[in-house]
Parts: sequence; C-alpha cells; structure tokens
Amino acid sequence: MYPMSNYRGRPFCRVGAVALLLLIGTVPGRAGAGEVWFAPADNLPRGAEIKDSDFPHLFDEPPSWDTRIDVFQMTPYYARKAPDADLLRVQAFLERHNIALAVGSQPMQVTPGECDMGEGRSPPRVNLRQFRRLKDLGLQVRYVALDEPLTFGHFYTRGDRPCQFPINEVARRVALTINEIRQSYPNAAIVDYEAPPDIPAYQWTDSLNTWLDAYRSYTGSPLYAVVFDVNWRRPWLGQVRQGVASLQAHGVRPGMFLTIAGPGNSDEDAVMSFKQNISAVEYAQLPLSLSIVACWTPFPTHSVPASDPTSLTSVLGAYLAQQGR
Repeated sequence: MYPMSNYRGRPFCRVGAVALLLLIGTVPGRAGAGEVWFAPADNLPRGAEIKDSDFPHLFDEPPSWDTRIDVFQMTPYYARKAPDADLLRVQAFLERHNIALAVGSQPMQVTPGECDMGEGRSPPRVNLRQFRRLKDLGLQVRYVALDEPLTFGHFYTRGDRPCQFPINEVARRVALTINEIRQSYPNAAIVDYEAPPDIPAYQWTDSLNTWLDAYRSYTGSPLYAVVFDVNWRRPWLGQVRQGVASLQAHGVRPGMFLTIAGPGNSDEDAVMSFKQNISAVEYAQLPLSLSIVACWTPFPTHSVPASDPTSLTSVLGAYLAQQGR
C-alpha cells in the first residue's frame, strides 16, 4: 500500500455516481461486507507528487461526503509528517462522527544494508516514534494496519537486494515492531494487508497458513484480520477464496481492498474501474468481515465532494448505499 502494490491495470469508460450505484447494486444476495473502511491518499508531497490535494477538506464541517463508515485509515507517512494541528483536526472529526482510526505501519524491521528498504520495511524504532507521537497528541488509534510484510519480506523479488526472508524470520521481525507499537497502544487490533503473489493457489495457501501461525507464535496473539490486495488484471478469485478459508480456520477475519486496476487515465476512468472491481467482488459473494475503499493512485484526483460523480467519495457513497447504510 501507499501504493499498496505495484499492480497496474487498464482504465475503463466513464460512469457517474448514480450509474455506479445501480451497477454495483444489481448483484445476487451477498455474504455481507461487515465493516467498511475508508483509506484515501493524503495531501503530503512525496517528492514532486501530491496525490490528494483536497484531503484536508474531508474533515470540513458539515462534511461533503457520507461519513457512515466504521474506520478511517491514516497513512504512516501522514502520521509521522503531518503538523500536530492537522492530526488533531482529523481526530476531532472522527470523534464527532463516531469513526474509529486506523494507522498504517511499515512493519518489517530491516537494518540498513541487510536488504532493500522500501514498502513494508523500516529501520528499528521508526514505528516506536510514530506511534508514540500519536499517543502523546492524544489520538485514539484503534487499529494498526500492516503494509504487506509477507508480500515484501518474503515474496517480493524486485530491486537489487530483495529481502526474501523465510516466513518465520519475517514474523520475528514484525513482532519487534508490534512490541514497539504496543508500548503506546497495547490494545490496538492488528490488521494485515497482503497481496497474493502470482503462484498456484495451493502454494499461496500453504504460505499464508505458515504466516498466520508464525505471526501468532512470535507476537503471542492472532491477527485481527487479513485484507487482500489483489491484482485485478489476472485471475484472483481462486487465491482469495482459499485464503478466506484459511483465515476462517485460524479465527482471523477476511477482508478485501476495493481499488482501481491501475493508475487510470482520468477521474472518469478511475471511477469506472472502481465500479468493475466492486462488482466482481460482489458477484463472488465472499464472506468478508471488512472491505476497504482505498486509493493510492493519481486518479481520482480529488476526494470530495461526493456530489461530484468523479470523486473518490462518490464511489464510497455508492458503496455504502449498496450496503444498506
């Protein structure tokens, strides 16, 4: 995540918010999405890039979007770099609207020089400082979202020195971070995001089972949930369906990201891609405990207002309506 994975896809034709609601609502009876999370990009620059310049307007009053979500997720970069006043403004808004806060983490500890730094990885004490800062400011962090430690610590092969640690070693390193976070938020629920790799479904399931057991062994408690970040451009349902079964056998909640299939070429293309992927998940009738409407791509270029059919919150609002909220 942030971006969650390096998968890219093909944009599709234009669709408005009303059409989106009709299209994602006309599916067979589904198993239920449970919690609905919202994970937009933020407005802090990464180099010359700013993904969501109107991010601060998500917290205006009265809100210009449907706030009937369960959880709002903040990126780890925003948690570390945003001004104190901005973090407190987010917290106050979420409290007024009874929305829980999740904060992202790059959880696998890597000492510089061991292997490539990057997504899912960070040096020791980064998370300790990040979550201590939030605690000192009084932010109520109910969930911690792990950015694909199995994906980037074990499976990932790109770069000059990919880590590719054994799964038990990934779990050991992640446990170091969990211990750091627990110093500030001992009761936060830990949610893991993972991208099923392009391997046979049975191999993915074996690896996932090993990961779930190793995480519990090293941290002393199971994950609250695992959320799948899929490559929409290749068949994904077989891996996810088997992954869901593994999670249920371990007492871990299954979830799905609802995202676009790549960066898109325009806001209209991005909204159409959201529509297609949400429809695919709905038709699969997976027994999901949570779904996350998320964006870490250049499009849509804006989050609000929801009345704009090309905004990210128009997608969120249509999905909430489809869920009967």
